[in-house]
Amino acid sequence: MLAAFPPRQWSSVRRHFRAAGVHHAAHVEDFQTPRQLTAMSAEPVMVMNALGLAVIDPRRAPADVAALGRVPGTAVRHEHMLRRSTTLRHTTGALPTRLDWLDETDQTWALSALGVRPGDSDGSGIRVGVIDSGVALHPDLAGQIHERLALAPGTVDDAIGHGTHCAGLIAGRRVPRRGPRYGIAPEAEIVSIGVFDANEAAPEAMIRVALYLAVRHGCKIVSLAAGRLSSGYAPEDEYLGRFLVAENCVLMAAAGNDSNRAVHDRRPTRAPANAPFVPAIGALTPAARVWNDSNGIGDDPATRVDALAPGTAIASAWMTGGTQVVSGTSAATAVAAGVAATPHHRRRTAAGRSTSRRNAPRSRPTGWSIYWSSGCIPAATATRAMATQRVTARRPAPPRRASDDAARITAR
Repeated sequence: MLAAFPPRQWSSVRRHFRAAGVHHAAHVEDFQTPRQLTAMSAEPVMVMNALGLAVIDPRRAPADVAALGRVPGTAVRHEHMLRRSTTLRHTTGALPTRLDWLDETDQTWALSALGVRPGDSDGSGIRVGVIDSGVALHPDLAGQIHERLALAPGTVDDAIGHGTHCAGLIAGRRVPRRGPRYGIAPEAEIVSIGVFDANEAAPEAMIRVALYLAVRHGCKIVSLAAGRLSSGYAPEDEYLGRFLVAENCVLMAAAGNDSNRAVHDRRPTRAPANAPFVPAIGALTPAARVWNDSNGIGDDPATRVDALAPGTAIASAWMTGGTQVVSGTSAATAVAAGVAATPHHRRRTAAGRSTSRRNAPRSRPTGWSIYWSSGCIPAATATRAMATQRVTARRPAPPRRASDDAARITAR
């Protein structure tokens, strides 16, 4: 059971929790190592004061749920399992959606669409957290893995392949051992935090502990390819986004792969990607169209996406030491994280002209700047749009959402 309260206000609500039967609590701030944090997750009550969340095991810490619900500013609900977005794995590199004129000799189509040149090498000094299935010791990631942590058993290494694929898209070496380049920010450092078990799912509390751990290890960007289906966001999801922004960190979260646009079945963005201060990332095809399975609908800020990034037919590192071509909003999220790790983005239009900073949306005075080096492959119906978005804890409203049906990659 989860009880959300105003962040950093545990001292104010603690007496109400005690009155409801919650007497003893372990605080995540008191634990330092992944081993300690894993052990703490077995406590009957776990409090994340900075995130405004208490995790209560009702079997070992019986609580009066009705009384908790009456605590001022507190919302109580059941804890969900966050499931990793299902990824379509391809056994060959050639796909029907690949265009004949798309040359991937030097680098993948995703990098070309983003305006990355083969010789570019960015990301120095930026640490990126990958909360996933773990990251394997891949030759194309040699020297870029700062640390591999595990909150779920057996996730220091990667038995699924998904985490390694995402890490490769973020920080794969500029000249891979073989094949075209696929890493966007080859000088960025990866902090891997394994959370997905054999069922490729993790409790919400574990995901939040992983995010707290990523911040503690100096990550300025975090990639998360998991979520829960929801018609709206919960208060604790917004508290999470605000906490990360206040810590000078941004969470890139996958919108989800639950739609089937071919039959007009469009699903809302998964949580926590649908919450304010958490950029929701949808997937784009090489033809500059929204991927069939990518979530995001309507005008409601809680159901749409913030940005579209290359997410289909994406080659990257795999747990076996080679590469694998996959599709999914998880790949698009890793691409967005790699772009955010690039401190200098090239503002170029499809015609190669510079885009003036005056044309970008007005920036906020504080917070972590995300420079989206975005664009589409040079198709007749595609355009390239450059923008700068600044995420800030002072912003009262949810992020402005990009149209999920736009034939371009954009961040508004």
